[in-house]
Amino acid sequence: MEEKTHWKKMKDPKFLGEWSLPYGRDVVLTLKTVHKDEAFNVQKQAKESVVVVDFYETYDWVKPLIANSTNLKAIQACTGSKFIEDWDGKKIKIGISPVKAFGTVTDALRVRNVSSAELATKYNAMQSDIDASKTQDELRKILIEKYIEFSPFDEATKKKINDKWKK
Repeated sequence: MEEKTHWKKMKDPKFLGEWSLPYGRDVVLTLKTVHKDEAFNVQKQAKESVVVVDFYETYDWVKPLIANSTNLKAIQACTGSKFIEDWDGKKIKIGISPVKAFGTVTDALRVRNVSSAELATKYNAMQSDIDASKTQDELRKILIEKYIEFSPFDEATKKKINDKWKK
């Protein structure tokens, strides 16, 4: 499947947006820090203070997420804590959802209602399935069918796959 380029990618935005997600599918990212920053508000034509979430993943498409109240409440629900200091290292699932904003429906990033504990369990199961796989084809099928939201895979998982099949 060829991935086409969203026009908003051409602007090299500083923050993660719905145009950022590979193939427009849900992804799992690991929370790092939450802090305040400034961003330009197009509607107000002025800079404003925003809450920003950083991630551990270093893929070229991963950038900080401007977290609105909806996404911050969802992160709280997913992590089980209202304290940002407790969020470090927790996994969240992010996807694209249509939302009504400023009188029109547009795509926006939304934190999915999946607990960090559930994502951690699934991540660990993926690691076990990698170990248990007998062939590269079997592993490829398992990763696509069961763990696509973890793709692209983190460095540890990529290393594990490469080491397993390096002959």
